[in-house]
Amino acid sequence: MARSWRSRRCRRGCPPDFDFLPDLDTFYEDWLGRPLPDKAEYRDFTLDAIAAWLPPPYTKPLPLLEGHTGDFYGFIKDGELRFQRCNECGTWRHPPREMCASCGSFDWEWARSTGRGTVFSWTVAERALHPEFVSDVPYAPTIVETEEGVRLLTQIVDVDPDDLEIGMPVEVHFDKVTTEVTLPKFKAATKRARPYPPRCALRRAAVPIEDLSLPSTIGFEKIGRVAVVTIDRPDAMNALTKDMLAALDDTFAAFDADDDLWVAILTGAGDRAFCTGMDLKEAIPLLTSGDELGYEDHTKRQFSDVFKPIIAAVNGHCIAGGMEMLAGTDLRVASQDATFGLGEVRWGLVPAGGSHIRLPRQIPWAVAMEMLLTGEPIDAERAYDIGLVNRVVPAGRVMDTALELAEKICRNGPLAVQTSKEIAVRALEQESGFVLEKAIAARVFASEDAKEGPRAFAEKRKPDFKGR
Repeated sequence: MARSWRSRRCRRGCPPDFDFLPDLDTFYEDWLGRPLPDKAEYRDFTLDAIAAWLPPPYTKPLPLLEGHTGDFYGFIKDGELRFQRCNECGTWRHPPREMCASCGSFDWEWARSTGRGTVFSWTVAERALHPEFVSDVPYAPTIVETEEGVRLLTQIVDVDPDDLEIGMPVEVHFDKVTTEVTLPKFKAATKRARPYPPRCALRRAAVPIEDLSLPSTIGFEKIGRVAVVTIDRPDAMNALTKDMLAALDDTFAAFDADDDLWVAILTGAGDRAFCTGMDLKEAIPLLTSGDELGYEDHTKRQFSDVFKPIIAAVNGHCIAGGMEMLAGTDLRVASQDATFGLGEVRWGLVPAGGSHIRLPRQIPWAVAMEMLLTGEPIDAERAYDIGLVNRVVPAGRVMDTALELAEKICRNGPLAVQTSKEIAVRALEQESGFVLEKAIAARVFASEDAKEGPRAFAEKRKPDFKGR
């Protein structure tokens, strides 16, 4: 007898002949605690998985990949450390620039570095210089000197700041931080390239004062225990050339090493100017081409390693580099007609000789900022009121007063005097600030404004700044 099938409604997931099995609705609800959805649920986890594999985005400041700087980082991206090398004199240079500061040639090539070098100098940052570096504190911005003689500001990876040493051998390490940017960092080399030099050997070797060969524009005289150093170029408002700057450094290194000299007086010839800084005709091409003017060690500034007292005797204008020198002295005597100023910003430049670090520590912050940001000078009376100078006297009494102060100091124990100054200077810990100043100021000296300002000054017109 044929069976007759009667259609009956069944729940989802279970055909009539298998109704002894639990249907999917019941199974789903009992197991997962919610009804079976009417539509299939699907979520693509691919993007989440990829994001988990990728490193976090790099948010720290990155270099601008433009011009020769872009070319430099292009080589770095390809795993090559290359620097510009002059085809005329063979000098290697960095940061990238068109003109060779040594011979003035524009004929150069990109030459491959060995990638090896030694630690030249460093400073430890205990507070982050940028918000994105907070997690890295303490870290050590480091100057590495490569085997080719190039010095560059970088970072030593996998080495604790306390373990850094002058002369430590290092080799390049390429850190790919984004798809477009790779940064040249350094790591400890597997073998020591050469013995570490003693720290004292890093200071300029002092030549005895009697053996110094000084240009006619730098005068030197001994008065008992006092050394009198005179910037003697009154026809040019005592503006400095590169040779004069080097001669001043040699003179003060010799003074510091001479046990018979206890105090120095620095002054300028004539009554028009103490010093008006670097001679712009010579200095601007050098500075904008990256010349360090003898200060390749960015942790140092004028007189920062001289721990004998220096008295400044100021007649007339003390501006620009003259003002920066003044900030490196200890006592200051000014004539009643003296003026003090840092006018670099008016010509699209910055005073990178230590003024941003020294001046705000010597006078009130707001006054220092007014001088740095407006470029306007102040007179002797104002300088005395804010504590920038110790004495204001008639012009004819400046040197006499400076000598009187020097003689008072010389009555004291020389070791005690020098130790007092050394403690005071070292306690300021200015080195990290000096490195920061050089690093950030470099972008100004490489700008269009840095060329336009001095050009306008020479042409006696108002500069047309572009902000780049």
